[in-house]
Amino acid sequence: MDKTFLFLKLQKGNRKAKYWLQLDGNTNPYEKPAAVIYFGKFTTKEYKYLCKLTSEEYNDLYNKIVKENKSKKREFEKKDIPKYTDFRDQIRPFFEAGERRNAKFLTIFDNKAILYEPDSEVFNGKELENDIQKIMFVKNMKIKSFKEIPHVLRTLTTNGYLIHGTCRKIDPEKNWGAIQAIKICLTNEKIDIPKKLSAQKMISLLSFLELETLIFLILTNAGIYSPAWRAGNLPKIDIIGINYSSKKIEIGDSPKICFGTSNEDRIKTFQVKRGVVKSHSKYADYTVAINYDGKKEKKDKILTAEWILNVVKTQPKTQEWIENSLEWYKKAIGVKSIFQILE
Repeated sequence: MDKTFLFLKLQKGNRKAKYWLQLDGNTNPYEKPAAVIYFGKFTTKEYKYLCKLTSEEYNDLYNKIVKENKSKKREFEKKDIPKYTDFRDQIRPFFEAGERRNAKFLTIFDNKAILYEPDSEVFNGKELENDIQKIMFVKNMKIKSFKEIPHVLRTLTTNGYLIHGTCRKIDPEKNWGAIQAIKICLTNEKIDIPKKLSAQKMISLLSFLELETLIFLILTNAGIYSPAWRAGNLPKIDIIGINYSSKKIEIGDSPKICFGTSNEDRIKTFQVKRGVVKSHSKYADYTVAINYDGKKEKKDKILTAEWILNVVKTQPKTQEWIENSLEWYKKAIGVKSIFQILE
């Protein structure tokens, strides 16, 4: 069974990462690499009790405490219980990792990716003014510089869900490409070598920024002018393409993007989503997504992974770019071309 990968921040901005992990000559009070979370004045014992509750039991307790706090009564003196979503997504994974030893932590900071494992259950640390430290010893640290890891892994720090939490699971579906990069670069695990790879999974091996760059290249190599690989200053729009030639330019099929020559239809705009979308963006002419799960009548406005790769195969320069971008994955699975295993 594959281990779970957890994205862990060691305080805001990872400012205590070197201290707790004992890097670059830093030493913590335990003189052993450790990980820590806070989340108020609850003790480790109390959190372990909360871990045993169902979501219904937890929410009932939460509502009871909130109600009693309003009337100046407290079940946990000077403590506020976290909402269930925070408990489920940020606190419980940390505690369960210490108990079950079935997870690995990933911390990214200072242009490095660090992977490490639990080496103890969680225990109480120092009691601060508003928090009690919840600490776990860790082991088997693997450290790679940004130069040694693929872009899809480096850019996990731009994932809003992960960076706005303390300890969150790296979703194996939404972040399939990043998990392949973790396994290839930071673990000794053997990855499954696919006989065939879906278009969706192939595109998910690219980071969000690489996907935007790919759309820019598709436009540019078709003869369309794009002022930058990111639109930047246009709200809800990521890429813009303009036909400055005197001839109509068409790209792709089903849907076919037609850049005309008049002022009305020579410009097309694109919003890029690195995932499955259920609706077309009302702000752009086309929505780029790994896949589409919405109304059929809007399908002609969605550019999926299949559409992207079908176009790439007609553009030698763009194909060369994607081959170079996925060199790390090709080398790991032993193929000369990523298109050898495309479904």
